[in-house]
Amino acid sequence: MLDLRDQVLAEVGAGDQADNEIREVRNMGANNLSERLQLPAARDELYQLGETLNSFLHKLDMSFEQQRRFGMNQKTRVSVVKTKFEKLHTLGIHKQKVWEYANKRTGLLENFQ
Repeated sequence: MLDLRDQVLAEVGAGDQADNEIREVRNMGANNLSERLQLPAARDELYQLGETLNSFLHKLDMSFEQQRRFGMNQKTRVSVVKTKFEKLHTLGIHKQKVWEYANKRTGLLENFQ
């Protein structure tokens, strides 16, 4: 059985660990979502909370990465259409016909008119 002194020291240590985890989470943002919390040695409630937050951060990081790749893919598609549009336009094809063709092929240009 722990005496009062040992209980107080254990609680103070847990408080320090909780403060560290809170500080780490507050310092996280979109640019460092790949970082994870340092988990305490004891597999207690703080460990479980940190493990849960790390799992959440991993999911959030994967979601941000997926959105980034999606945005890059759409940007590439728009660039390809724009290049084709400019090529057809330089060949003397009427602008409206080119626009209709590009929009029919991709559906990407509806919001750009």
